[in-house]
Amino acid sequence: MAQKTPDYWEASYWGAFPDPFSPTFRQASARARTIIGEDPILKRVLTRLNPYHWSLMAAWKMENFFKMASYNYLREKGFSPKESAQLAALAGGDYATLPPSTRKVLNTVLFTPSFTIAMFKAQGEMVAAGAKLMAKPKLLFDKTGDAKYLRQMAKGAVYLAGGLVLKNMLMHKLGYQTDVWGLKWSKEIEDEDGNKRELVVHMAAPDNVIIRYLNDVRLIGKEENKAKAAFNRLTWKLHPMWTTALEVLSNKRMDGSPVWNPWDTAFEGRKKALVYVTRRLIRIAELLPEEGQGNLSKLKAYKALREDLGKFGGMALGVYSIPYIRSTADRRLMYEMNQMLDIFKSANKATPPKNDAEAEERAEWLQDALEKVRKRIEEIRE
Repeated sequence: MAQKTPDYWEASYWGAFPDPFSPTFRQASARARTIIGEDPILKRVLTRLNPYHWSLMAAWKMENFFKMASYNYLREKGFSPKESAQLAALAGGDYATLPPSTRKVLNTVLFTPSFTIAMFKAQGEMVAAGAKLMAKPKLLFDKTGDAKYLRQMAKGAVYLAGGLVLKNMLMHKLGYQTDVWGLKWSKEIEDEDGNKRELVVHMAAPDNVIIRYLNDVRLIGKEENKAKAAFNRLTWKLHPMWTTALEVLSNKRMDGSPVWNPWDTAFEGRKKALVYVTRRLIRIAELLPEEGQGNLSKLKAYKALREDLGKFGGMALGVYSIPYIRSTADRRLMYEMNQMLDIFKSANKATPPKNDAEAEERAEWLQDALEKVRKRIEEIRE
């Protein structure tokens, strides 16, 4: 796609590459005035130095490459230029279906919501098309445009499911076991000190958008306090700016470790908070070494992945996934039990209940806590 062919311009004309934002005339006019007043050489230099520019360009090039390949395939199957372009746009993320005002609000709060919504719509249509064909088999032989469209969308659902199955088979061949089907796999390794840990490979990709949200619902359903669990899961979907603010205000990273230590001086605490915010918002900085032994250390996880799969294999899988290291299941249980023990100790040292109602409330709370411990032990045994 370095040299744009007539087919590319035809696909573009019919909407194969929808932009995520279409400015109004007033916005376009203001942007034009800004461009006229800019130093083109300085802007070009600053743009080239911005790592996000290259990340954005790579993402758009790969996405448009996929859409162009889909367009050419559909044209060979007899679809018209308009049908091919719109099907290719739908399968790869049709951002134009989301109103600009809605998109602007969502982008302020959430992280890449336009793509998620577009994928939900596309994959939902694929599944619905497959269900409709199974309900009405005669559509398999119907030659109308609507039937052709349904068959193509149903074929997309088959390819989607097949890709997830193959991905799962590949990870099993590499020695990983499934944590969440189609999304997350883990493997026991030894760290630098010889301790047993687990290397987790989390593949958040376009083909498992629905699986990710179904997994969120499953995890929320397992918790006692579902409102709190839903809020905790939501924080992972927020824009990094808001997520980072919550982490700093609560002094708790996403992996549960503190941003700064309670015994740090005020200056040291502020310095660590500032460094952490910088690393989270300028994400390329997360690849730099950091103080501490956090489970989400990027350097350690990528190093473990390369040691496990070889330099090339680790690099290839690292580009496509988010690896991290966690404690083994028995150590995670031990950590949870120690936390629960500390809570019991605190409860034992607390002042006596003021009345029978408060005593009953505390007894119920302790009973619930013990039940939670019992359930976790059963989960580990399974």
